[in-house]
Amino acid sequence: MSYVYCPQNSQGIATALGISVSTAHEFVEKAKRKLKAKSRAELIAVAVSLAFIDL
Repeated sequence: MSYVYCPQNSQGIATALGISVSTAHEFVEKAKRKLKAKSRAELIAVAVSLAFIDL
């Protein structure tokens, strides 16, 4: 999830991880659903508060 909090879109995440853009987008969307976040910004806030990632 650490790639999400960098200022990157799905294309940047996909390139960094060597996966397709659609796969990167789906990973982010699934994480948002699981953490009940409405946006990427909220996803990062929740992930930080749960100590999933460090800033």
